[in-house]
Amino acid sequence: MTTPNSHDSRSALARLVLADRARGLSGAAGNLALARHGGAGGRAGEVATLGAYAERLLTSAVVHERERGSSWAEIGRYLGVGAEEAERRFGAAAAEWSEDASGRVERDLDLWADVRLGVGDKRVDGGDPQVEGRIDRSWLATFLDLLAYYVRHFPADGAWEDLARRLDEPGEWHAYTMDGIFESLDLRLIREQDLFCVRVTNAHTADLRLRVSTLLEAFGAR
Repeated sequence: MTTPNSHDSRSALARLVLADRARGLSGAAGNLALARHGGAGGRAGEVATLGAYAERLLTSAVVHERERGSSWAEIGRYLGVGAEEAERRFGAAAAEWSEDASGRVERDLDLWADVRLGVGDKRVDGGDPQVEGRIDRSWLATFLDLLAYYVRHFPADGAWEDLARRLDEPGEWHAYTMDGIFESLDLRLIREQDLFCVRVTNAHTADLRLRVSTLLEAFGAR
């Protein structure tokens, strides 16, 4: 079993941040095409800002590669530098991520809620609107909170606690419908010892399937 403190889950979190920052850079670059009235030299300033976005994106990519198990030599080869130079440039950021990742999910849910992911992830891009996986039972409420945010579902007070009580009955599937502003999801859950098997259906957009898939990966068990 893994938890959000595990290596696999840290890698999933790093991947989520990488996707978020990639989208941020894309959006910032797109703004250059808009007609704006600004002071002299304003466009140059906007392009310079893109450099800062790109540097943050590159750092996130390196952190993700380190969490995937890539060596400094492997990373450096793609950057055209040696292992020592790659570690000198990005080692502090990678170390900070590794030390901080154990509390990242619990402390910084806004990071998850604010991501806006693209639709090009081949793992989930397709016609099947169902995503399934297993999560550790201690992270059920966090998983449901984030899923509800994605579809703008506003649960009744105590809804998660009531669902958790029903899930204490082993061997039975339990259903919950998230009626949201953007989409409505149907959830089916069943308890297996300290895990919950989760099936999420009606996730019709690739964007939403990617978000659900990433949550299941980060909070999941293998």
